Amino acid sequence: MKANDLLKRIQYESLQKLEEPVPAGFQNAEGWAKAWNRSPNTALCMCKRAVKFGIMKMQKIRRANSVSVRQVAYFAEVK
Repeated sequence: MKANDLLKRIQYESLQKLEEPVPAGFQNAEGWAKAWNRSPNTALCMCKRAVKFGIMKMQKIRRANSVSVRQVAYFAEVK
């Protein structure tokens, strides 16, 4: 294994450990966009509007991509 490959593996594994699980019923804007057959931007705007009206709730969850861990907004219907 090359040194660069080892470093990439270490970075990947450490980022994965920082991720938080997504609670049941929550989806990000892309998930809602697919469910509603809308663009991700439109779905995000609608989700934010629904949070204002109390129809949905939002939770920010740490998610890892290839280089960093970021907080991503996830939305769920208020029952």
